[in-house]
Amino acid sequence: MPQEEIITLRLLHIVFGAFWVGTAVFVAAALEPALRLAGPGVRGPILNRLSRGIGHMLVASAVITLAAGVVLALRLRQDNLDAWFDTGWGVAMLIGFVVSVIALGTSLITGATASAIARVDERPEGAADASPHEARSRIQELGSRFRAAVRWTAVLTVVGVGTMAAARFV
Repeated sequence: MPQEEIITLRLLHIVFGAFWVGTAVFVAAALEPALRLAGPGVRGPILNRLSRGIGHMLVASAVITLAAGVVLALRLRQDNLDAWFDTGWGVAMLIGFVVSVIALGTSLITGATASAIARVDERPEGAADASPHEARSRIQELGSRFRAAVRWTAVLTVVGVGTMAAARFV
């Protein structure tokens, strides 16, 4: 297996993984609390813009990270696939992969919820068939879902990175 291939796969995995994890932690620790305090008049337009641009970049980064990681792990252990789960390394890689796939799911939930918040915030009086009270209730529900999704995404991506970083030592 050529070293250039391993170097390329590691670079893809690390660079896009760092972007994914860093953005997830930033959104959970800084952006979401600030948007919550800013309120609907500010939150909606910001989430509308971010969910279009950054949301796609995050999903692409997650997919590239996962794909490069799978190919890298298989290439590194291609001569010993039958003993994959007999090693702490293989088990740690599996745990990290599963946690990362779940984090991809919570990332998708985060993006969909951000888009929904932006749509509702654009019409704070509510839809034609919803009262203002129902609209406020919907915004609160979406805000809680968004907060939970960004927190879970941050935690899961950090756990995934930590598990894989520790894999070489188990």
